[in-house]
Amino acid sequence: MPEPEVIQAETGAITAGIASNEGSYIKLEAGAELTLEIDDDLIPGDFYIEYTARTAVGSLPVSVKAFINNDGTNTDDVAIADVLQGAWQSFVISQTPIAIAAGTNRTLKFVNTSLSGGNADIESVRIYRANTQPLADADGDTVVNNLDNCPLIINTDQLDNESDGAGDVCDSDDDNDGSTDTDEITIYFTNPLVPDTDGDGVLDGFDIQPLTFNVAGDVSPRGAPNGIVNAADLLTQTQFILGTATPSSIELQNGDLYPLNAPDGIINTSDLLLMMKIVLP
Repeated sequence: MPEPEVIQAETGAITAGIASNEGSYIKLEAGAELTLEIDDDLIPGDFYIEYTARTAVGSLPVSVKAFINNDGTNTDDVAIADVLQGAWQSFVISQTPIAIAAGTNRTLKFVNTSLSGGNADIESVRIYRANTQPLADADGDTVVNNLDNCPLIINTDQLDNESDGAGDVCDSDDDNDGSTDTDEITIYFTNPLVPDTDGDGVLDGFDIQPLTFNVAGDVSPRGAPNGIVNAADLLTQTQFILGTATPSSIELQNGDLYPLNAPDGIINTSDLLLMMKIVLP
């Protein structure tokens, strides 16, 4: 199998913005661009182009836009790839072959277009002829790395229950409810694929009783909510606010109504006003 042409990033030219040569890679700050020359001796044809990049550990994803000047006369926008945080990863610029014509001044340009302000490290670029390119697929599941939602674990089906970009087989919390799948199955006995198992509007990971449907505003009778919100609940809520009664954990959950859909963990007059709207519509 023919070897690919490999272009090391540090041989390129920093053509815009702030960047630095780190020895084995180029660090591009937001807005910076790196231009690499394609060998003049490269025989024209159809090619796949793959590059290796990373961001700093813990940083937000960084968008890198790749351009190819494939004939020495014009520059074509080819692709945008989101670089994963931390580890080096290979990205294929296009899933279809790119035609590279004969001539000089053929270049590849990488631009850090991120709005997050994170740096993009570019290490090397590999250019393969279309009939020889072994697209990067670290786990061997036939889905190339930059399209694979679990690039290190085999998951040909690419199932992603909550569409958060992390495949189910490598996602520790498949429904994003705040409880890990393992805890839901072995401790709480809730459904790891349903964020609110009991359907009461509180995510399983934050629900004091994740298997019991609790009604928002239902704080009375004390210790035995009856599923109804009425004047008795208003009275109990008032006692909580005045400090003459202390809510239990489930009463705090049911009585904490404000802000809507984002309770703040306390019961105050804002919660009482919302409860009044329930009781006195």
